[in-house]
Parts: sequence; structure tokens; C-alpha cells
Amino acid sequence: MMRLSALGKRIACSFALMFSVMSIGPALAAPGDNITTASKPISEVMVQTDGTSSYYYFRAGGGWEVPNCSGVALVYISASDPGADAVLSAALTARSSERPVSFSGICGDVNGNTHYVQIRGIFF
Repeated sequence: MMRLSALGKRIACSFALMFSVMSIGPALAAPGDNITTASKPISEVMVQTDGTSSYYYFRAGGGWEVPNCSGVALVYISASDPGADAVLSAALTARSSERPVSFSGICGDVNGNTHYVQIRGIFF
């Protein structure tokens, strides 16, 4: 039977730990998970209406960096959601002053598309 030195045991444990962490990989947020974006300046404000509902969309240059919610291009809120006008007002103020903001919300839109975040809060 082969005996490992103390250094050999530490190296073996390090490799075992490294491979077990690599096999798990980073946890990705699923549509519906609560997230917070990185703080970035708003580069574009869009209002979309289809005659029955309206939505406010906000874009950051290079997209919103959202840990564990991949490829978020836009954050949005329905104009009929409680506080939507306050979010729009704060976002317009941040946009005009070029102040970075972050948003809290839900990963994905109503169809589960993770390129969107449903806004629940805005922070300066």
C-alpha cells in the first residue's frame, strides 16, 4: 500500500475539491428568481403600448450585468404595476443626470425569456 506524504495529501485534497467545484459549476438563476442588476447608467428609455397595456423598458450600454441571469438586455415594468410611475420618474432622473442605478426584480419575462428582468425596485 502506498503512503502519501502530508504535502501529497494536501495536493490530492486540493485537486478533489477543485474538480468537485468545477463539476457543480455556477448556479444560474431560473426564470422567476429574484435578482439585482449591477449599477450602471441608463442608456435608453423606451415606452411601448399596444392599445390595452403599456410597458417601460430601460437599457444599459452593454446590457445589464446580472449575476446568474444570463444575457439581460432590458429591464421593464408594466405601466399598470403599483409604483410604475415612480420607477419611470426615478429612471428618467437617473438618465438625465447620467447617474448609475441598479434594479431589483425577477429574472425573465412572463414567457421565461431571461433577456429581460421584471422590475420590482430601482436604486441609486
